[in-house]
Amino acid sequence: MPHCILFISLITLLAFPLPSFANRPPVPASPLSGFPPITMSHVQPKEDAVGCWLNALYTEAFKRLGYRMSYVYLPTARASYSADTGNTDGELDRMSHYGDAHPNLIKVEEPHLNVRVIAYTNRPMAALTPETIVQNNLSVAYRKGFKQADDLFNGQKNLRKFHITASASGIKMLQAKHVDVFIEVEPILLKYFQTSPEALHEIFNSGVLASENAHAYINRKHEKLVAPLAQTLRQMKHEHLLTHYARMCRMPLPQPESEQQGQN
Repeated sequence: MPHCILFISLITLLAFPLPSFANRPPVPASPLSGFPPITMSHVQPKEDAVGCWLNALYTEAFKRLGYRMSYVYLPTARASYSADTGNTDGELDRMSHYGDAHPNLIKVEEPHLNVRVIAYTNRPMAALTPETIVQNNLSVAYRKGFKQADDLFNGQKNLRKFHITASASGIKMLQAKHVDVFIEVEPILLKYFQTSPEALHEIFNSGVLASENAHAYINRKHEKLVAPLAQTLRQMKHEHLLTHYARMCRMPLPQPESEQQGQN
């Protein structure tokens, strides 16, 4: 009897075979899987509003040029070193004159943003300048490798300054009154105020120290990409994609780098 049951079971399996995995359609690959990779760094994590915006913007721009961009979050000084040495392929967000000190990097001439460098304080102050900060013996903190801040105080040997690795450290130092002035680009603090509105009563904008366009920089090994990338950004401004991505990432700016520039 057991042999009969086994025989019937085999007949059943033969009559109703299991589905063949070999006949299943292949899982579709990512549309970018065949594109050559390019690695770009930024000093804010991708989850941050500015990082989200830059990632969306340049992922699309490089895709149009046939590349698959990888976004890497690195501290400011390390981002510079990695791009200079070719460990990464470039940086997504540096100011207009950044390349003067980094000959291995080429600026993408089309800017994506106009950025103001702000002196933030923990009490209201009259509009500060680099000169009045030094004259009043105020202590300052800013990210290590933040070239614009270094340039503002070039040659000031008596400046009391603290180098930090991340913006969050500067905010905490300011709130704890461990430093008089925290110097940072405006978008980073605008996002912080958006998520922590109570800080508006603790941190004050005490002066615009500089205003400059922000650009991507590409390592010279990819020199052929620089001009096409600038043209692609101009086209994306025509399409209002910079503003679209800013809304998508909840980046608290009235408007990213004027998209009218791309229409001139």
